Amino acid sequence: MITLVIIIIAIIAYLVGWIQIDVLANKYYKQAMSNYSSGNYAVALKGEKTFANNPEGYIFTGGFEQVVNAYQSTTAWPKPPVFYKAQKMANDIINTKLTTQDAMALYNTYYQVDNDYLPQILLHVAQQYQAQGDNALAYQTYNLLYNSFPYNKQATTAQAGMNQLSGSATISTSGAAN
Repeated sequence: MITLVIIIIAIIAYLVGWIQIDVLANKYYKQAMSNYSSGNYAVALKGEKTFANNPEGYIFTGGFEQVVNAYQSTTAWPKPPVFYKAQKMANDIINTKLTTQDAMALYNTYYQVDNDYLPQILLHVAQQYQAQGDNALAYQTYNLLYNSFPYNKQATTAQAGMNQLSGSATISTSGAAN
């Protein structure tokens, strides 16, 4: 009987925690969609902390990253539709909305502070440079990704990109443009 009571209490505690996370994640999703609709893609992706004249001193506006992170744990089950929608929107921003300048500004702002999505952003930038024929910048960006995030799965793709470009006539053996 005591075991059953403990199990019921654990289930109720989990449900209360899950509901609290779900409410916050949905709030962040709405905030992110508002920024996305306004064309403020960096804030829609990463969220934003702004100074406010209140006791806390700051107001946080959520982004798609916070929604995804809320359910990232394998113990966060079930994953609601908002989790998958936020993943899709984050990928859309990275792959279609960020300019290379916006992407590099995100990297410079969040490197060593918050690395979520930065490897994916750098990979996209390197691929864009390569598609535009700017092999020197592509190589430098692949190299930045590889050295900044060596244990991330995008590092393997960056290494392959560098290997492909190292045979290019526009890249010297040191990685600088000829």
